[in-house]
Amino acid sequence: MSPLPVFGVEASIPAQCAGLLYHSVYYYDDPRLGIGIKYDGPAYIHADTYLYNMGRPYITDDLMSPQVIHWFLEACDSITKHAEMEAYQNIEVLECRILNFPKDDPQPFWHYASFTYKRVDEEGSIYTDPLISHIALRIDRGFINKVRFSYPNTVELSEVGIRGFFDFLIEWTLTVQNF
Repeated sequence: MSPLPVFGVEASIPAQCAGLLYHSVYYYDDPRLGIGIKYDGPAYIHADTYLYNMGRPYITDDLMSPQVIHWFLEACDSITKHAEMEAYQNIEVLECRILNFPKDDPQPFWHYASFTYKRVDEEGSIYTDPLISHIALRIDRGFINKVRFSYPNTVELSEVGIRGFFDFLIEWTLTVQNF
């Protein structure tokens, strides 16, 4: 098994990030696709992070480069494809834009999109009510750094969820950049 991007070994993956607890790491069969790291929290809140390089020795960190924009659009498209394969229902894109951090910083920080959907009721599904997901993509340390953060689409979780997403995104970014 090849070393994990950024972290090297599983024991180096942070045990928690922004209050969510490390759950597992997934190694893709194709090494170009890197790894997925799953974090879980209360109330069906969860985050999936991905670090991969598509087998390229160098990836620009210019978020506005055509290639990086293409990878972000592919990430968004994969969600639509899940809907077409009937894994998701009632998918609705809420927003798609560049995130700046801090807000007034002219440099793009992440590509970002959010959407709502409902999982098709599958045997073994833990949560089948409507969800909201945020997806963000940037380049860090020569890897595509993608985050998908999801939680139930309820009034009770609307503020907690979006705040949790931003807290997770910032803490994860700093973790990857500074490891």
